This record gives sequence, structure tokens and C-alpha cells, in this order.
Amino acid sequence: MKSFHAHEGFTLVELSIVLVIIGLIIGSILVGRDLIHAAEIRATVSQIEKYNSAANTFRNKYGGLPGDLSYDKAAQLGFFAFTGANAGKPGYGDGNGLINAAGGGGGFAGEVLVFWRHLSDAKLINGNYGTTGSAALVTTTGTVTADMTTGLDQVLPASRMGITNFISVYAGLNPGDAGHNFYEFLPTNDISPGGSGNALSGVVSVDAYVFDQKTDDGLPNSGRVLATFQAGMDSFPPVWQAAPGGDSCTYGGTSGSDSAARYNVTSATPLCGMQVQASF
Repeated sequence: MKSFHAHEGFTLVELSIVLVIIGLIIGSILVGRDLIHAAEIRATVSQIEKYNSAANTFRNKYGGLPGDLSYDKAAQLGFFAFTGANAGKPGYGDGNGLINAAGGGGGFAGEVLVFWRHLSDAKLINGNYGTTGSAALVTTTGTVTADMTTGLDQVLPASRMGITNFISVYAGLNPGDAGHNFYEFLPTNDISPGGSGNALSGVVSVDAYVFDQKTDDGLPNSGRVLATFQAGMDSFPPVWQAAPGGDSCTYGGTSGSDSAARYNVTSATPLCGMQVQASF
């Protein structure tokens, strides 16, 4: 006589245990991701503080800001010094207290690049900037003569926050920004003579909000920390939309002067550029 054995399945208790384990695994992954983001933001805050301290130390010791140090004094002290007909002109070691690009405009040339070289040559920051890398960087003039798609980390320091972000320094060009120096989180894999190109991933809105909240007022369009266009320095407004949701850096604002703007923390796409006023 044949005997039939019923196929045994999971009991409700066993299924509950499996579901709890799965929930714990998913929760740990999400928590781990949040911890990584929080660590990146803390590290970026620390970066800015260190660069502020280094620039002020340089100025107190050598009588001028890195990059902006007058070309004749830089030569006397053994630092990189601008040479040729442009030496001492706007953006070429003019000693005016502002980190200007060559000619006093925007872009990556002149004092904007030499700022990092002076700090690294003075051993005030880690890294070695502006002495090697792409042949497009002319080290004797501090200018970029062609697109740089390699060696960017030998010209600008990489940001700890976001993806493919570098940190640049420049004097404000917009109304209200004049007379101040700023840091810019710049997402790019290409530095050209006229500015940045090939914008890649910037900063996710929620990370931008947390950074802004930790260091300023948490608003994208007021205070020392501002949201900017992903692709370029000193550009306003960033990607705006009327209401939260979808992919945009901010919402509730229609122009760079709209105080109603807020970070669109529901967006998971890195679309925020960040501008931070320097303390030197």
C-alpha cells in the first residue's frame, strides 16, 4: 500500500522570521547609505574649514592671499610668480585681495588656478597642484590653453561631496557678490580656457540642503551658501520648478532673487551646484 507524505512548507513563525531578517538587511543598507552621505557632508564641511584656515595662514605669513599674492612679492618669496606683459594685471597676481581669473573675469586661468598651487607649495594643504598634469596647463602663466580632460585632480582639489566634483575659488561676479571670494563645487571632467565644460553629476538636493543647514541658513538663495547652476561658476538660478517633486535642485522660486525658493529634497538626481562664501 502506497503512503503519501504531504510536502512540508514554512510555518507562519518561520515566514515571520525570514521577513524580519529581510527587513533588517534592507534597513541596514538604507542606514549605511545615509551614514555614507552624512560622512561625505561632514568631510566637505571640514575641507572648506581647512582651506579657509590655510588661506588665512598664508596671508598672515606672506602678506597676501595665495594666487593673488603680488607677482613681485611671490618671486621674492620663491613662489610661482606670473611673468610677461600681463604680470600684475587683473587676475595675474595683482594683490587686490580677490581671487580673479585672468583678465578679471570668469573661467579657469590666472589666480583661480594659482591659488591652489601657492597653498600646496607652502605645504598648507595636502596635494601638489599646478606643477604637473595636462600639457594644457601652462605653469609659467597659470593659464589653460586648451581643454583639460585629464589631470584635473592635479589642478583642483576633489570635493568629498557629490560625484566628479572639484572645488574652485573665485571672486564674486554677480551683484551683491562683489568684494567677496567664493568656493564653488564644480561637477566636470573638462576644464576649458573659458570656463567649465561637460557638466556631470553635481550634488543631490537633500545633501545640498543638509550642507547648507549645517553651515548656513538651509535656504538655497540666501546667506553664505547658495545653490547655483550645475555647470558653471557664479550662475543663477539653478534648476527651478514651482512645486516639489520631479528632478530639480530647488522649487518655489522663479528667479535668483526669489526668497521663496527651497531645496527639492524629493529629487534623487544630482542637479545642485553649490557656492560658499570664503572667510578670507
